[in-house]
Amino acid sequence: MSYFKKTALLVVFSFFVIAVALFCFFAFQGGGVNKQAALFEIAKGDKVVEISQNLKEVSIIKYPFIFEAILAVSGKWRNLQSGIYELSGKMSPWQIAQKFSQGDTKKIALTIIEGWTAADIARALGDKQICNANDFVEMVKYRNVEGYLFPDTYQFSPKTSVRQIIDKMRDNFQKKTTGLAINEKIIIMASLLEKEVRTFEDKQVVAGILWKRLGAGWRLQVDAAPITYEKDGLPESPICNPGLLSIKAAIDYKESPYWFYLSAKTGGETIFSKTFDEHKAAKQKYLK
Repeated sequence: MSYFKKTALLVVFSFFVIAVALFCFFAFQGGGVNKQAALFEIAKGDKVVEISQNLKEVSIIKYPFIFEAILAVSGKWRNLQSGIYELSGKMSPWQIAQKFSQGDTKKIALTIIEGWTAADIARALGDKQICNANDFVEMVKYRNVEGYLFPDTYQFSPKTSVRQIIDKMRDNFQKKTTGLAINEKIIIMASLLEKEVRTFEDKQVVAGILWKRLGAGWRLQVDAAPITYEKDGLPESPICNPGLLSIKAAIDYKESPYWFYLSAKTGGETIFSKTFDEHKAAKQKYLK
């Protein structure tokens, strides 16, 4: 091989090595101007070029062609997933490509407390900017799902649709109550128990009292639901979203000689009484 050819090959090889080195340097180094965490959305149908240009516009990456080359060489362009991501210019193009291909979207944790109403849940969703609070309340009313939004900790992406949020809670309700004899009356009773008493054992006894009152034609007179002082029977719908123990207590209730109960002002202990006179005496003793 002539000296000229050897020199030419050496030059080409050198340029190749330098190009690879530069590519690796920019691919694995954060180069964006925006070093603060920021939300970035990939919409369904967005193309690689659109995504890379959008990343440059919000100063997350400096060189779109490096990002595009990473996706092309690694094959990650096939697995890009839509959603909202939390990014910053501190991240390398490679790290960003990994996030997009794994669908590692921004998640917001939300804990639904047992006994929360749809309005309570809506406020929490609004505070965390997951969805519009009013839209959530309206959708719950439209779908008539108060009582079936299972209390639990959920992970949501920002801008999750109200329908998706409700479906996730309803699906969780179905999963957690599989095998239980659920009907509307059970869930309404469970919602009363959730608001009235604390422990599972007390819930079982109170459930027995309330079912017994219904059977005897008494008004329930449950403080958590004033309507039960005005009308016979259960409320027309659940007054909150009960947890699993309240649902189980409504089903597996305990019979007892008691007809009355109250929660002590201090400590929350449940006091049971057999007669109305005993109940009046308990009020004087425990509700002062």
